[in-house]
Amino acid sequence: MSKTSPTVETGSEEGRGLRRELGLGRSLALSLGVVVGSGIFVLPAYVAAQLPHPAAFVLVWQMGALLALCSAVSYAELSTTFPETGGYVVFLRRIYGSQMAFVYGWAAMLVLYPSSIAGLARVTGRSMAGLAGFPEASVPYIAALSVAAATALNLVRVARSTRVQGILSTAKVGALLVLALAGLAAALGLWTPPGSPAGADPPGAIASDPPGSLGALGAGAWFLGLVGVLWCYEGFLEIVVVAGEVRRPARTLVRALVGSVLLVALAYGAYSLALLLELGLPAVIASPTVGADLARALFGATGSVLVNLVVLVATFSAAQALLFSGPRLLVGLAEGGLIPASMGRVDRARGVPVVAVLLCGAVALLYALVGSFEELVKYFAFATGLFSSLIVAGGVWLRVRGRVPREARRIPLWPLPPLLAILGALGGSFWVLRDQPRSSLIGLGILALALPLARRSRGTGSFEGGKTG
Repeated sequence: MSKTSPTVETGSEEGRGLRRELGLGRSLALSLGVVVGSGIFVLPAYVAAQLPHPAAFVLVWQMGALLALCSAVSYAELSTTFPETGGYVVFLRRIYGSQMAFVYGWAAMLVLYPSSIAGLARVTGRSMAGLAGFPEASVPYIAALSVAAATALNLVRVARSTRVQGILSTAKVGALLVLALAGLAAALGLWTPPGSPAGADPPGAIASDPPGSLGALGAGAWFLGLVGVLWCYEGFLEIVVVAGEVRRPARTLVRALVGSVLLVALAYGAYSLALLLELGLPAVIASPTVGADLARALFGATGSVLVNLVVLVATFSAAQALLFSGPRLLVGLAEGGLIPASMGRVDRARGVPVVAVLLCGAVALLYALVGSFEELVKYFAFATGLFSSLIVAGGVWLRVRGRVPREARRIPLWPLPPLLAILGALGGSFWVLRDQPRSSLIGLGILALALPLARRSRGTGSFEGGKTG
């Protein structure tokens, strides 16, 4: 076993067709593109139901931001040490060996990424149908068209596809901030929404039963509320998957990871406070579409149209971003020798892994049409948290063993942030196991089926074994 401390790898991919074209702006756009989807417009109701106290509802969003930041700096250290295309599969292969990387990559490319893309496309379809007045039966076909459009966008040159992603990400984050700031202004009496009677109290000011003691909320309530908040942050780590295409990764990856969390925390914090002040906690708890309710209270009948437009942009943008990053997992698996090289081959003219994009898009399109992928998502939700905790724990182990170069050490107050990130990931897995024990165990069984294939793969060894792939 090699005892030599590694140097920070450049992860250069030019010889294989991938180019380092992503600067800070486009890296941020990719990260934000995945994070802000439909969840933030509906999940606050779930969070409020778990923590039915105004102070707790505000505080839990800040706690979620802190845990997301802990994950961001933990992954920043790993991606600075291994700035290669493939992200998660690269980390697993370098730390634990090729079998672990293959098992995760197999599940991610056949289920996790395509099912997430299909789920977003379904929401896009419902929003489009609502705006255009199409029947519910049209939703699967609109969803399939949105997957095809996102796939086509990711087959053009990287510079063009990421430019579109930047526009969409700016539009949806900006719209969320406008909605939040308008709600705060109305709640504080700085602005009167159209159609509101002069001098009328905002909906949130309507008297309701006083909340119970903050101290009466149990640990379980805080935990479940926090899980809901972290769902709204899901996806901000996607930038590590395309690390091999980021310019000056030692600087850009860190800034993109931390910057995306801070921007989202600002938007979510303002939005949740606007919901509380403008609608009131009882109304937030009772609403399955709390974002639409806020927009309706602020802008009247046009509010529903506004939210449908924002959700449409948000979900399509997230699907496009996942179709950009997900296929790069296949590039990482191919570079590690875990799958045939043809599956991760990059078109030199466009800098795009064409076969990987088409494969991911085809599976997602099938899921969008069939609509029976929800159970598959349940199967692997438990394992996703376990893999995340293993990756962060592996980073801690590398640092303890002196295998992380000094210039790659990016975590302040180490080891507290990675330990909190591990607890957050394991907490999410525990909640899924508690809520869906049968699906979780089936998912682990399906993953185990990949082990015989992994043993037959010709992948390189782990980082600790002294091999660099």
